[in-house]
Amino acid sequence: MPFPKNREFYKLIEKARFQNEDCKPFVIYQKPNTAKVNGIFPKTSNLIYTSNFSESGFVFSPFNTSDKTILFSNENRIEASYAGDDTKIRVSSDSIKIGREPYLELINKAIKRIGDRELKKVVVSRKITTQTQKNAFELFEQLLNVYPNAFKYLWFHPKVGMWLGATPETLLKVNKNSLTTTSLAGTLPAIDDDPPNWSTKEVEEQQLVTDYILTALSDTLINIEATVASSIKAGNLWHLKSIIRGDLNPETSLDEIIKVLQPTPAVCGVPKMAAKEFLIKNEGYDREFYTGFLGELNFDASRTAHLYVNLRCMKLNGENATIFIGGGITKESNAESEWNETQYKSKTMLSLL
Repeated sequence: MPFPKNREFYKLIEKARFQNEDCKPFVIYQKPNTAKVNGIFPKTSNLIYTSNFSESGFVFSPFNTSDKTILFSNENRIEASYAGDDTKIRVSSDSIKIGREPYLELINKAIKRIGDRELKKVVVSRKITTQTQKNAFELFEQLLNVYPNAFKYLWFHPKVGMWLGATPETLLKVNKNSLTTTSLAGTLPAIDDDPPNWSTKEVEEQQLVTDYILTALSDTLINIEATVASSIKAGNLWHLKSIIRGDLNPETSLDEIIKVLQPTPAVCGVPKMAAKEFLIKNEGYDREFYTGFLGELNFDASRTAHLYVNLRCMKLNGENATIFIGGGITKESNAESEWNETQYKSKTMLSLL
């Protein structure tokens, strides 16, 4: 008798369920365009943090870089394969309009700061809390089927909570002496098979991100170069993306590289510190792990990493799901258009629920 489809995967899911019921931490995840699903199951429920990114394990880091990065040791790691079924999620035409006026006010405040030349760009965000009848493991399997090009994960720690996401953006990929990162910005809804028609605003926003990363990494990379921005589709949205590559100076540590990049202008703004101060003071809520980063650290050897920016994510608490969405504000921004952009973005996760 043949083995049931995805037998090993469902054994992995069952182990994660037991961990959750026993209030023990775990993470299950799948890298883009691969059938392999990984699970890491720490033996302790204590919160363990990385000190300088020299350890080996799975890291989960908040937006605020002054807060600590959580580390799951990879000593108890399981792999399984998953064969998807080409599930299609119908993107709902409905959206949640709660919070519109405060968000418009925040955008206009950001536009004024840019007009006063205090900022060149700032990425403002908001959150939506709604309900779902689906459990976290059902949602995770949906992500595997619907977003093959994204990094999908389900992460839990009893002292922190449960997070789920499907992010299209790499923070960095380091392999010994080489580094790859991305400049991702600009958003338009994907309508049928029509190509995106980018405005000056989106093109300039993406170029600001690219220029910042090139400048920020100029002291740590040799032979640094960026590709011409191209359109990529992620779910029901289009983005502009450039790939940035270079060779690392031998003495450069992962800790130094991460501090230079995070938070990137794609999730924070330019200048970075001024934008971050503006967000902490004016957004009106704690982003927690939204727009932080997560992924593998030093799995195979020292100074190797594959980290992703935590976008397209939600925090789960029983039947409640909190979704986080944002958009880049520049001198060309219009408050109403920016609000509409976050509405498009919210449908990516709301459609799953």
